[in-house]
Amino acid sequence: MNDKIFIFHLSSFYIMRYKFAVLTLFAALTFVEATSAPGHIFNAEKNVDYALNKPLEEGDVIRAWGVYRDHTTSKFSVNIKGQDGINLLHVDFRPWNNVVVLNDYEDGWKTEIRPWFSKYNFSWNTLFEVKIEVHEGHYRIFFNGEELRRRFPLRIDIRKADHVTLLGGSNGFKWSALKLPNNKTAPGTEAPFSTTKEKKNFLDRPLAVGDKLKAWGIYATGSVKFSVNLMMEEDFHFMMHVDFRPPPNENKVVLNSRKKYGWETEIRTPIPRFENGKVFSVTVVCLEEEFEVYHDNQVLGAKFPYRDGFRLEDVKFVWLLGGSRGMMWTDLAISQPRPDLNTPGSGTKIFTEVTDTLTTKSEIFTEERTETTEGITTETTTYRPYSGVTIDFGSDGSETKIFTEVTDTLTTKSETFTEERTETTEGAPPPRPSCKGDEFTCKERCIPSTWRCDGETDCWKGEDEKECDKKEIKPF
Repeated sequence: MNDKIFIFHLSSFYIMRYKFAVLTLFAALTFVEATSAPGHIFNAEKNVDYALNKPLEEGDVIRAWGVYRDHTTSKFSVNIKGQDGINLLHVDFRPWNNVVVLNDYEDGWKTEIRPWFSKYNFSWNTLFEVKIEVHEGHYRIFFNGEELRRRFPLRIDIRKADHVTLLGGSNGFKWSALKLPNNKTAPGTEAPFSTTKEKKNFLDRPLAVGDKLKAWGIYATGSVKFSVNLMMEEDFHFMMHVDFRPPPNENKVVLNSRKKYGWETEIRTPIPRFENGKVFSVTVVCLEEEFEVYHDNQVLGAKFPYRDGFRLEDVKFVWLLGGSRGMMWTDLAISQPRPDLNTPGSGTKIFTEVTDTLTTKSEIFTEERTETTEGITTETTTYRPYSGVTIDFGSDGSETKIFTEVTDTLTTKSETFTEERTETTEGAPPPRPSCKGDEFTCKERCIPSTWRCDGETDCWKGEDEKECDKKEIKPF
């Protein structure tokens, strides 16, 4: 991530009620502008602003983790903030006063909501989690999975939110990790998704050589063993079991497989270093004859072979197991690069790489079709697919060809490109679409009027970029 760092000074005035004392605090905050959304849990620090990956909306979840020191720890908070000092939600834990203060700030602090919260909910040097859910009309706040006694209303438009800030704490307290709402439209074949331990994460298609699985978690000191598992149809068939056993256990990573009648021979390798409250990742790469396992992008000391009776394509789901004392699995990404879809031959269609998700008008899909009759003819057509639109590609002799959109991202073996061909002897084109008043009518579809004469061809025949010198220009 190419972060841009901005340092600024904030002067905050806290006026004590019913007293004539004013305390001025100066704090140096760091703003981290994310240029790409990680989509998974990441290490975080207090007094740092983390940019949201997307506009905040109903259904979004923000999760923050910290390590509590002891009851001398002063107040600390999770804040959803906007520009110009706006604070949409201020969740301020005050253990010494057995309360959580909920409030917002826009041209001044508003009325507080103070649900009771015992300081004994915290444990010495123990990891905890704060979760904020965005709902219609209110926020719901959770501590270690338990909802606070009060909810907080949406007083400020959530569209004003653009970053999250973790503040406060003292005497060894630290914020350690954060997970922001994922940008669901972000391109890429490794888009992480949320998961939990013991959840069965089923594969969309069989595993193949070159596939990669990556799991993220957050470690808690004293956690018992935890594992990443590639499972067959039944729960007792483990093609590969990667079991981390940190101190005070065996201080090893154990690799093994399990069939119906029991575990097979273990392979043991030294365990990597884990740190309380810190994020870690485990990556499994499928090679030709074995798995290669990484911890935080560092390869473990041993590879694991595909053992007799197990086939890579028989793996059905990924199972993340174990952990205690606050340790948890949080995210999983399954990267399955598009394989070579067959070879040229009679009637065989070969499709080249598709750019990302094909959601913008600048993305191009290229079809290469090889047909065998008496000789070999190769035809290449380049066009732009649009959701739910049938495109007329004109006539080739007496033939009219009509193609539908490409399905999803064409990143997996099971995803296909659908071609529908209409052939007519007279070459009759399909009817023009019926467009709205704020749309421009192409031969094959409707486009926003703002795309007219913008220097980029959006209609297949280029109608939107013709006669642009005659386009009406309205004065401001």
